[in-house]
Amino acid sequence: MELYMQEENEEYIPSPQNLEVSWDIITDAKQKMYEARDAVRVAEAELWQIREAACASIENDGMQMHIVTVDGRVAKIITTMDEFDAYMAC
Repeated sequence: MELYMQEENEEYIPSPQNLEVSWDIITDAKQKMYEARDAVRVAEAELWQIREAACASIENDGMQMHIVTVDGRVAKIITTMDEFDAYMAC
């Protein structure tokens, strides 16, 4: 794509090739944006599943100590209801 400085009163008329390249850049960026939004939605859904599982487990064990795991790794150790409320709020 050609870039050049325009004179103050000069009108820039892009060539068809420049428009095609610009449109490709825009469509690629939009596609990446939609993919990122989908990834965020999937991550949010997974996080809510983890939180719901933690909530059910905490209710069942009387809120003694609960370890929240993500993919087999410890993500958070919750020992009080205040910590649980803070965890659910984030």
